[in-house]
Amino acid sequence: MAAFVDAGIMPVAAMGNYGDDPAGPGFPASLPDVLVAGASNAQGAVSAFSGRSAAGIIKPDLIAPGGGLLPVGGRIVAADNEPNDSYSGRFGTSLAAAHLAGAAFMLDEILVENGVMPAIGRTGVQARQAVLRHTAAHVTSAENASGVGTTPLPAYAGHDPARGFGHLRLDAAVHAMTDPLFPGIDQTDTLSNDWRKPVVTRRLNVSPGVRYLVEAVPSGSLDISLDIVEISGVPGADSEEVVRMNLNGVGVSEFTYFRPENESWSFLTVKRLSGSGSVVVRLIEADSFVEQGAGLVLPGVGTGAPNMANLSPYSGISLVVPSRVLVDPVARSLNVTDVTGTFRPGWPVFVFPNGSSQGGLSQPMVQNMDGVSGDEIVVASDFGSVYFFKGNGALETVDLALNRPLTAPVGFRNAVGGWRVLVVDKLGWLRTWSWNAAVNAPPELDREVFVDHELPLPPAAGQLTSTGGESLVVAFADGWVGVFDETLSLRAGWPKDLGVALEVGPVLCDLNGDDQHEIILPVRDDVSGQLQMRVFDGAGNAMPGDGAVVPSAAGGPWLNLSQAVVSGRYDTGELNVGVAGLSSNGLAGDQAAWSFGLGHIYAGGSVGVTAFPGFAVEASADQGELQLDNLLLPTPLAWNQSGGFGTEASALLH
Repeated sequence: MAAFVDAGIMPVAAMGNYGDDPAGPGFPASLPDVLVAGASNAQGAVSAFSGRSAAGIIKPDLIAPGGGLLPVGGRIVAADNEPNDSYSGRFGTSLAAAHLAGAAFMLDEILVENGVMPAIGRTGVQARQAVLRHTAAHVTSAENASGVGTTPLPAYAGHDPARGFGHLRLDAAVHAMTDPLFPGIDQTDTLSNDWRKPVVTRRLNVSPGVRYLVEAVPSGSLDISLDIVEISGVPGADSEEVVRMNLNGVGVSEFTYFRPENESWSFLTVKRLSGSGSVVVRLIEADSFVEQGAGLVLPGVGTGAPNMANLSPYSGISLVVPSRVLVDPVARSLNVTDVTGTFRPGWPVFVFPNGSSQGGLSQPMVQNMDGVSGDEIVVASDFGSVYFFKGNGALETVDLALNRPLTAPVGFRNAVGGWRVLVVDKLGWLRTWSWNAAVNAPPELDREVFVDHELPLPPAAGQLTSTGGESLVVAFADGWVGVFDETLSLRAGWPKDLGVALEVGPVLCDLNGDDQHEIILPVRDDVSGQLQMRVFDGAGNAMPGDGAVVPSAAGGPWLNLSQAVVSGRYDTGELNVGVAGLSSNGLAGDQAAWSFGLGHIYAGGSVGVTAFPGFAVEASADQGELQLDNLLLPTPLAWNQSGGFGTEASALLH
C-alpha cells in the first residue's frame, strides 16, 4: 500500500462487516496509507454491521452507501453474476468502498478538467485523502431498533470510531479545490436539512505569512460548524492541520484566525448541525500589512516589468511602471508612484507615438546618468522610440526606425566613471547614449554599430576585465554572442557562434570569486529539450561548468525557459544563476506529466534543479497527449524570503 501511495495511486479498502467486534479492522483497512470506507444505510446512519476502529487504529476514514439490515436498512442495487448476470440487492462495506473509490476517481477527473492538480506521488495522494475526509457531512449514529439514527456526530470530536470523519460528499470535495474565496468578498450559500447540501466548502485564496479572519455567518434557524484545513506540500504525518470551531449555537457565527504557512494551501468547510438556511462565508485580512505592498491602478495594461528609483525631488523609493492607455489606443504612459501606489506629482507622463505604431514600452532602466542627485529613467519601445525622463517627468524623445522593436535599455559605466545606456534594435543596430540632464541638454548618441544579426535578446553589462570600463554582452536568437567595450568595439576572443538557437539572454555573475564577471548563457536544444549552461570569461575562455547539462524537475526535456536570475550569496557555495522552466517526463499519452522548477549552475560549475512543490500536471487516457498551447514565464525574482543572508529565487508560471 505504501508503494501505491508513493507512486501517486490512492488505495481504497472496505472497513469490514464485523460490527463492534473489539478486534478492529484487518488488513489493508488498518493501514494508515489506505482510505477506508465504512457503510451507511438508507437513513444515512452508520450501518449496524459496519466495522469500528480499535486502539491505535483511526479507521474508517469515511462512510458511504453500503446498505443495512432489512426491513429499514435498504440494499445497494449492484451488478451481479447471480442468478442471471443482472442485478441484485447487496449490503456491506465492500459496496461502500466501491462508492468511495469511484468518488476518488471522479475527483481526479474533475480536477484535471478544471486545470487543478495536486502534487504527484505521496504528497498528492495525501492531499486528496485529506480533502475527502474533511469535506464529509455529519452522520447520525448506528441504526437502532427502529432503523433510525438518533445521535449526531459530536461536532468536533474529530474522528468517530464508527462514523470516521463523516459521510462522503464528492460535491463538497470538488468545491474545496476549485471554488475560490477571495479576501474582502462575501459569498452566500445554502445548507439544507436533507442530503441535497449539508456541506459548503471553498478554497481559500491566501498568501503565506498573512493573518486572516475566516467567518461563517448562518441564518436564524441554522446551527453550523466551521473547519479550516491547511494541506502542506510536504508529505508526512503533519501534512494536514485542522482548526475546528463549534463554539456557538443556532444563528450565531463561527469564526477563527489563521496564518497560512509556506508550501501549503487551505480550504474551509461549513457543516450543517441542525436546521437549514443561508450561510455567508468571508475571508478578511485581519491586520494591516504595509510590507505586502500597494495596489496600483494603471491608466491601461502594463507593457513591461516595473523598476524602482530614487527620483529628485521626491524622498523615498518610487515605483516605475510602463503601460498602455485604455481611453486612447495611440497613447502610452510611464507611471511613477510612491510605495503606497499614490502617483508622484507630475506623473503619469503620456507619450504619443505615430498613430501606426505598434506595441508597448519596455522595462524602464533607472540610474543616475548626470552625477547630480536623483535618478534618470530611460525606456525603449516596440515601435522604435527611446524616451529619456527626468525625475520630475520632463521628457526627451529619440525616434529611430518606425515599428522596429528595441531591447530594454541596459546601463553601463565607462572607464572614467561616466554612465551610458545601450539599446539594441531588432535588425542588429547597437546604440549608446549619454545624457547630461542637469543642464537640460538632449541625449547624445555616443556610438552606433551594426552587426549582421537579428532578434537580439536582453543585453547585459558588467566588469569582465581587470582594467577599463564595463563590457557589453549582446546575444542574438541565432546563437551569435558578442562582447563589446564602451566604444562598441569587439573585445579579444569574441564573437562566438554557439551553433544553437538562444531564447534566454546572457547573465553576468562572478561565480569564481575573482572580482570579474563570467558570462552565463542557458541554452536549450529545441529538438531534445536538453538544457546546457555555457560559461565564459571576458576573453571568451570556457569556465568551470561550461557545457554542463542541467536536469529538469520532471526528469525529461525542458519545454521552455524564463530569463535567468542570480541568487544565493557569495563565499558559501550558494551563489547561483537559475532559470525557471516547464519540463516533461518524456513519456507520451496517458503516461505524460509536466513539472515546474528552477535549473541552477553554482559557483564551481556544479548544476542542479529545484522543483516547485505542489505543481504537477498529469495526462489521462481520456484526454490523450498533453499539448502546450500557451506559456508565459516571467523573469524569476531573487529576494531575501527566508530572513537570513543572501537571496532565494521564486518564479511565476502562467
